[in-house]
Amino acid sequence: MQVIIAGGGPAGAIAAEKLSASGIRTILFERSMDNDKTCAGGIPSALVNDFNIPDDIIQQKCERVRFHGPSGVMVELDFPDGEYMATVRRHEFDKYLRNRAIERGAIIEEKEVFGYEPATDAIKVNYQDSTGQHFWAKADYLIGADGAISRVARMMQADRLDYVASMQEYIRPNPDGMAHWNSVSGLFYSTKVSPDYYGWVFPHREYISIGVGTRYKYAKNISQYLNNLKELNAKWLDGGEVLGRGSAPIPSTIYSEPARDRVFLVGDAAGYVLPGCGEGIYYAMKSGLFAAEAIIDTYRNGHSNPALSYNLRCEREFKYSFNYFKRVEKVAFKSDYTRELFVRYSREPGAADGFLNVFSVKEKRKRSSLISKIQHLIALNRIRGEIKREGLEF
Repeated sequence: MQVIIAGGGPAGAIAAEKLSASGIRTILFERSMDNDKTCAGGIPSALVNDFNIPDDIIQQKCERVRFHGPSGVMVELDFPDGEYMATVRRHEFDKYLRNRAIERGAIIEEKEVFGYEPATDAIKVNYQDSTGQHFWAKADYLIGADGAISRVARMMQADRLDYVASMQEYIRPNPDGMAHWNSVSGLFYSTKVSPDYYGWVFPHREYISIGVGTRYKYAKNISQYLNNLKELNAKWLDGGEVLGRGSAPIPSTIYSEPARDRVFLVGDAAGYVLPGCGEGIYYAMKSGLFAAEAIIDTYRNGHSNPALSYNLRCEREFKYSFNYFKRVEKVAFKSDYTRELFVRYSREPGAADGFLNVFSVKEKRKRSSLISKIQHLIALNRIRGEIKREGLEF
């Protein structure tokens, strides 16, 4: 059996590692080994634990998070149960994962997949080398791990995903600024920062990534949104050095059938990015792993429909987290008023634990009791009165 993987990011690399370790000949084509994807680099502690990521690959472990509301109110919280959000630099992280796959026997080459054709009991994959020459290779399965604007997905799917546009800068702040963000990330909820998404500050070892996201109908103003976020943090950025700026699309919808016949879409190519949050590395690696395991199961046990097995598993494993964050996005991002309620409510004891838990450890929490729901409503009414007394208008 032979599997070809298009794309050498986290999804493709993990799939290659798993397949190769199981004795399946695996070829991964990556367009550019030097690519440093524009990415804030936030990963949950669940990923670090599940995939054995060593400390030297991690830039920082953020054990706390700051929620910032439209009025300037700030709420700082610890992740529950000792969990955290870590940051990684994508160039280093992706290279590390590819090297792990090579150690397991994967063949990784700097080439780019351009398309595919069905063949009898196989699939023919078209790829291009660095000279621009095209070749064909036959495989039993093709895994499309080629990112948000996926060529494999364009050939496979009749519809297209919706996207959020993102822009961020990498800044080496002044010493006080770097100390301010030591082991803590910042989330900014305000229409000045984004009319329908949010802004972020994630610390790395010697710099921060500061960015914003918005749907494409507002994307023409994205530079201004980023400038507004920088102004909110001017005290910590004053005198800092801008190391770079980049932009990238973030999928905001998923394909209902990401695998069909002999083709599997994983990670961003399938749309597996957490709504209202943009966290996708965990889901990229999990979906890459699930695709590999479905193929391995067929290879070893002769199961006839690995695509169906993959689709059902992703639905089962991701449904809770995605639905939870969809609800948060729908309720909290309506207006500056709902953003203010969301941030102020998060300071209530245990109120943000669900939000932070679903991000960091990906586990379901028990449903709230009737008494708990009544307490939540009382707290929200108290916060509404607080906002009114302060004379805030949104």
